Amino acid sequence: FPAQLMMQLSLLPLLLLQLLLSLACHCASVSNDQVHFNNPHLLSPEEKAAGSAGTPPANGTGAVNRKYFGGVDLNKEAHRLRQQLETTAKDELGIVAMQAIYDKQAYTPFESNGMEDARSLAASLSLRLSPIKGILKQLLRPIVLYYGLHKKQRMSPRLDCCNLANSDLTYVPTYGAAVSRQTSCDLIPPRLGPNVFNPGRKFTKMLDQYMKYWSSIKWQYFISAEGLHTEFPSHNFKRSRIPCSAMHRVRHRDVYVRSVHPRPMHLVLVLDSGQMSARDFRLGLLVARALVDSLSEKDRLALFAAAGTIQYPPAASDETGGPTMFPVTHEAKAGLAHFLDRGVRRQDKDVCNHSKALQEAFNIIQDTFRGSSAEQLRNSSIMIAYISKGTITNLRAMHSILCNVTAWQRSLASAVVINSYQLDGQSQSMFEKTFMSQLAAGGGGSSCESADSTALEVKPGHAVVISSESGPGMDRVSRFYEVFPPVQESEVQFSLPSQDLEGTGLVISASIPVHVKQQDEAVGRTIGVFGFDLHLAAVADVVTYYNRDRSAYAFLVHKDGYTVMHPSLKRPVMNSRRAPVHTDIVHFEKYPNFDRIRRQILSEPEGNDTLLVNFDSEASINPILYRNAYERPQYYKAIYHWKRVEGVPFIVVVKTMHEMHKERQLTDSLVPSVDDLHYNRIDLYAQEEKPCVYLKQLTTFAHSTFFLSARTFKRPFDFLVEAERKMDVRMLIVFLSDATGMLSNSRQIIPEVRQDVAVVNNINKFWTDKHTKSPMRQYIVRRYIATTSGVVRVYPGTLLHSAFDPTTREWYLRAMQYPGRIVVTEPYLDSGGAGYIVTLSYTVLEGNATGHHDPERDRVVAVMGIDLTYTFLYLQLRKLFPLCTEQNMRCFLLEDTGYMVAHPGFVQPHVRGPTEGNHITHREPLVAHDVLRHEHFVKKVLCNSYDDRTIQRVYSLNLSLAAPLSNLERGEHCVRYLISQVPGTNLFLGVVNETETKHCGPKTAFCPCSTVDRQCLNCKRWEVTDCECPCECPLAMGLASGRLRRQQDEENPAVPDGRSAAPACSSCWTPSCPTIRPAPPSPTAAPGGLPSPAPVWSAASGAPGAWAKAPTTSCCRCRTPAATAPASRPALAAWSAPSRPTRRLDWPPPQPPVRPHPLQPQRPPAAWISTAGEDSAANSTPDIAAPAVRAR
Repeated sequence: FPAQLMMQLSLLPLLLLQLLLSLACHCASVSNDQVHFNNPHLLSPEEKAAGSAGTPPANGTGAVNRKYFGGVDLNKEAHRLRQQLETTAKDELGIVAMQAIYDKQAYTPFESNGMEDARSLAASLSLRLSPIKGILKQLLRPIVLYYGLHKKQRMSPRLDCCNLANSDLTYVPTYGAAVSRQTSCDLIPPRLGPNVFNPGRKFTKMLDQYMKYWSSIKWQYFISAEGLHTEFPSHNFKRSRIPCSAMHRVRHRDVYVRSVHPRPMHLVLVLDSGQMSARDFRLGLLVARALVDSLSEKDRLALFAAAGTIQYPPAASDETGGPTMFPVTHEAKAGLAHFLDRGVRRQDKDVCNHSKALQEAFNIIQDTFRGSSAEQLRNSSIMIAYISKGTITNLRAMHSILCNVTAWQRSLASAVVINSYQLDGQSQSMFEKTFMSQLAAGGGGSSCESADSTALEVKPGHAVVISSESGPGMDRVSRFYEVFPPVQESEVQFSLPSQDLEGTGLVISASIPVHVKQQDEAVGRTIGVFGFDLHLAAVADVVTYYNRDRSAYAFLVHKDGYTVMHPSLKRPVMNSRRAPVHTDIVHFEKYPNFDRIRRQILSEPEGNDTLLVNFDSEASINPILYRNAYERPQYYKAIYHWKRVEGVPFIVVVKTMHEMHKERQLTDSLVPSVDDLHYNRIDLYAQEEKPCVYLKQLTTFAHSTFFLSARTFKRPFDFLVEAERKMDVRMLIVFLSDATGMLSNSRQIIPEVRQDVAVVNNINKFWTDKHTKSPMRQYIVRRYIATTSGVVRVYPGTLLHSAFDPTTREWYLRAMQYPGRIVVTEPYLDSGGAGYIVTLSYTVLEGNATGHHDPERDRVVAVMGIDLTYTFLYLQLRKLFPLCTEQNMRCFLLEDTGYMVAHPGFVQPHVRGPTEGNHITHREPLVAHDVLRHEHFVKKVLCNSYDDRTIQRVYSLNLSLAAPLSNLERGEHCVRYLISQVPGTNLFLGVVNETETKHCGPKTAFCPCSTVDRQCLNCKRWEVTDCECPCECPLAMGLASGRLRRQQDEENPAVPDGRSAAPACSSCWTPSCPTIRPAPPSPTAAPGGLPSPAPVWSAASGAPGAWAKAPTTSCCRCRTPAATAPASRPALAAWSAPSRPTRRLDWPPPQPPVRPHPLQPQRPPAAWISTAGEDSAANSTPDIAAPAVRAR
């Protein structure tokens, strides 16, 4: 004990010295009047100086010192706000009235059968694609007939696509380009002979007839063996990224090669990157690109550049780390194009080691076919494409290399075809030409054989000299496959989805080779390939809009496992410019043991199997379960039903979730009254409806209107592309109101839709009464309800775009995610012309005669929503909480992913930029720094977006927060805050006290965000406590394995089915427009003189016809925006929560209009201003009066 005491006493001077140094640092920190950037530990001395009495513990649920917030109990204030929101939902939206309507309805049991649904979907898909195969085979005969006539009398009329004038073309939304259906046109290669067969002009009428009857056909083309490319309808490729003069080399090149050589090819591409001129090196890159573009996913490719060292593309190695062959998918082509453009380095100081490069190529082939039989090797199409100048030093070295090639050929027991592409420089020696030609001949041949060696049958390849980019050698590059035996099969080949190089949208190519055999010929020859490009939106529409079983979803896969359509992918639409996604299905069905299910799906023609899935992991991936599951157990059964589509390489899969209760559906006896059946096409009934232009939409205030989205039809694509006529609307109304059930369903409507229309019609009177009596009229833009089947009812009655789908909108998805909660979206720019708005939405549950409901168990049948001017919520905050108006105090509302719903910065005149996309990390960075340290409150989440190949970093806030959240002990106390969850909603109420003291100087800390794009500033660092704006990082895919390159990325969930923004178009006619008079100054305005709320006719949204979404640089919330469908109607859906734009936009958004202060009454559009002033007011209705504005 004395020894220990003496030791402690000896340490006392050191402890005193440490205390003095700490006090000195403390004084220095207090004297320095600034906040240290992004270092909360350096803020603690200021915190102690300012005093931190009453600071809650780290969990944020302890006692809070209310003296900093005027003694306010924030939990009580949050309950008051909840009551205000509930009053709005009940009294203005009518959620109680609508729920009572459903409770009165009669239901019948409904049993779903996933296997029958899979068979039905497969049959529908076969019904779309089988006739396409029949048409292609039928057209072979007239093509052969025209070719026979051409042999007797040369007929080669040509019309160059590149020379077509824009004045001769008309833009058609279905194509996404300007076209002419009067004739076809040709892509003509240079140096093409004058007598090349071309059936184009004689074929035009026949092609036009097929296009009229089959709406799924987009382009029709014939590619001759000489390279002449004829396409119908004609167009001039002005919208393409590739010059028209070079289009013949890439347009349908992989489709042509697939058709004439349907067997898989294995190609090793070797690129010489040694000593050569920049011109020759560029030629070598062009040859490599041409070869890569000619391959498809059925082929396997390995590529490397060789000189002193060997350069491999990134992610081109297998699980063992060695180079290997990989499928040539769109993903692989994009990666190889990047490698060839930016990754390959020309090594000027090194000469290519030909022996080492060729040995590496043979090693890759040997590794690929390891374990294969000699018969399999002989029947395989294996090639080495050697691109080089052929630089060689002497004859001995050349002989040695060629003999090595012969030995490697013999070791494989199969001859490998070698195509040599010699880059023709300014001068070449005889050795170089001889070496490249002998290499293409197969090696050293007999001069290298020893006495005991066996003869090897050598398949000579092409020896091509590349002299220029447009020389004859480049034309032979794309015909590399001719060295293999011809395949005399006339079978239709289907491709994976690809991006249309001229128009918009994704297409699937169906093609067939055309063979001709003359009497004096033993083997027929190929004269060309004929094919169709099909809209993917048309081919996969029955799978995309599958809605038969509400506790299931469907997806479409290729026979090789590639995902064609899945709810987690963007919906394929005709005017999207996104790239295709060739991703394996395992990335979207990320469950243990799914590999077993995958093998069965790809190998068996039909079947089903079951997986036991953890619900929590599934719910984080797919919000469908949130809105469909009756209850949320820890585990549930997921049953996969699959059916292969006959005659095509696609498989339909239906995934059903095992339910504890049987589903019910509304009884068939429900028939809507014809008096309440007001369809949204009020433009067709202008004389009866007397519509007006409300904001930017054709509208009627007499009643609400109903709308049927594409998912309510058995043929969704036909509904999207075919224009509705007045007769079609009449037939629709008659069918829906038919009580006898004897009328035919000519519009092909799903039977359950009639009951949904009948039920939602009952809310019409409630809304029309509220419109004239509501004290909130100046804040309400519109009210609506959307059922899970796709039926929409909206007031005021509005003309909607045919592509509008409520089930993809933010307000719908978030309400489905939180049944029983009032969900409020962040502000977004309304496409209907109301400026910035917020949407309040709520779920309607399946009817129950007792009136008792449990959101955790009852099935959601509809979502109701009401659009409010975005300043409404902030004005309510100021009205309910006078604390928000005090100096140095500010209040805000936050939703559960961290985006601001209401903030004083939204209404301040000096704040510029869009109101949408404001995250807490941007508006309140000091608060965000501290909030991130509350582990129980906020989480940073990673999710994979395969549509744009990004990893998205987003935030998730805990909606179960019980007590107010405040500063941590080491937090920033120059800015004090309180955050409380608003019960029954997805909102958080926050109060910030930013009191200036002598210890608190300029607030310079902020969360780093990119001001250029959405890229995270440091993608290699991932810390939960790092404050950063929501952002995204590249998602690296392995070319060889098809898996993600980083193992930790495999654990991230896939982005759920995304939101979509409706396209914009102007009204077809503009009647005199009555508008709402601006509201008088609010009596509850703040002492600071807060302006009155904006009238609903605010011109903040810009000119009619503008896109609904203002461009921002904010991040999306684990959702990808789906592109829009073509405009087939004269007006637009007015309301949606458009998705945040990504780095690679599907289309260029318009520039945002100059936006004046949003709270001040604005001058209406010029088209609304009457020169008669008083006459306009006198002629308008009493409740919708026109403002008296002097015309300029």
